[in-house]
Amino acid sequence: MSEVHVTVIGYLSRTPDLKESRSGISWTSLRVGHTPRVRDQESGQWRDAETAWYSVTLFREAAANACRSLRKGDPVVVTGVLRPHEYEFQPRDDAGNPLGHPSKGIDLNIEQAVVALDLSRGTAAYAKTIHNAEEPRGGGAVGAVGAGAAAFQGGELGREVSGEADADDDGEGESAA
Repeated sequence: MSEVHVTVIGYLSRTPDLKESRSGISWTSLRVGHTPRVRDQESGQWRDAETAWYSVTLFREAAANACRSLRKGDPVVVTGVLRPHEYEFQPRDDAGNPLGHPSKGIDLNIEQAVVALDLSRGTAAYAKTIHNAEEPRGGGAVGAVGAGAAAFQGGELGREVSGEADADDDGEGESAA
């Protein structure tokens, strides 16, 4: 079977949370919704078409970095291998009673994914991941993020977070340690 590579531009449905497998591998799952805009042929007006949902699973460093960087509603670009998975479910009414026969659905999974913020919709600050010397690269845990991320998370992008005083610091008050 040949692989189908896709790129999806959409929005995160929830803030990712880091999980750990029984074997100690960190991972997270994302849901990305893409709603195309279409022009109504009769009225000439633009409207939202039906939203397509994609599941994206990330492992190890990619998972940890996604959990540090991404939040619900963020615009993202995801590229990877599309793997549709068929499943069966029982439709139910509001009271939980079964309706008719079981139905089949298809979950669209993107594997071997790379996820990035969509910079056409906002800005981002890159911070390189710093690895602990004791931990092998690609392992379950990931070390602290770089100074740029710490400064950004603190809401003061552009302020040095190295333990040295800021350039505009007059020697009084706090240093940015």
